[in-house]
Amino acid sequence: MKKFAIIVVNYNSSNDLLETMESLDKFSDEIFDAYIVDNASDKDDLMNLENNLNKKHFLIKLEKNLWFAWWNNVAIKECLNKWYDYLFLLNPDTIIEDKNFFEIIEEQIIKEKADIIWPLIKFYPEKDKIYFAWWEVNKYTAFTKMVWKKEIDVWQFKENIEYDFITGCAMVIRKEVFERIWLLPEEYFLYFEETDFCMNAKNEGFKIIFTPKTYLYHKVSTSIKYLSNTYLYYMIRNYRIFASKHVKHFYLPIFWLYYLFVWCLGYLVLSIVKKNYWWYRYILKWLFNEQI
Repeated sequence: MKKFAIIVVNYNSSNDLLETMESLDKFSDEIFDAYIVDNASDKDDLMNLENNLNKKHFLIKLEKNLWFAWWNNVAIKECLNKWYDYLFLLNPDTIIEDKNFFEIIEEQIIKEKADIIWPLIKFYPEKDKIYFAWWEVNKYTAFTKMVWKKEIDVWQFKENIEYDFITGCAMVIRKEVFERIWLLPEEYFLYFEETDFCMNAKNEGFKIIFTPKTYLYHKVSTSIKYLSNTYLYYMIRNYRIFASKHVKHFYLPIFWLYYLFVWCLGYLVLSIVKKNYWWYRYILKWLFNEQI
């Protein structure tokens, strides 16, 4: 019985995804099955994937471009009907080089009685630089912050650390977590889905662990450009949705002050600094939850 089901989503990123799968192919076939969900990629990208993907992997082709959580949930629902112990949500721009990666992950899950776990994530190809170690959530504003971002790896971390949530870049999740709280929340479209999922899991008593005992590399490439209209729209919209679910009621006035006068106003100032004066139209749409 294979213990891990790896779920990787693709949207016009087949070259990165194929490199990810190549890094996984060095592991024994008895360790995992891999499910690749293609989210209606362009014809050429899908053809590249089909022509070069190892035939032992499962390719799920979607005909319509849908949201991030929905891509993953298609494969998650299929995996829940099979005999896997863990579901591993993995970005298509990651590289795993540690030959003991899966052995260490399972060992730490058992040792810590963890339900969700993620490894140290480092940059690729700058392999000596930490992408980030974990996230912190401000209880007053629900603002999320990366810890140890872009630091040189000098073995700062020795022991496992329990935290509130992790990134969807590389999440190993016990099957039982999905069976109790169900799937990734689909109301976000992009960003904050895994954050919400982890917070829900934490509220249900599941244990979330960061382990420095193993690692993977992340290219930090993305089909959504930083500060693009799409990026900013969903970051502002989804931050408000996330906070409305996870900020305690008596802290909401603090959140709204931060949201309006730091978060939203900050993007407005940035638009002026960048001399992209037309951004204000999108800021109003983001603020009032209108579609772009």
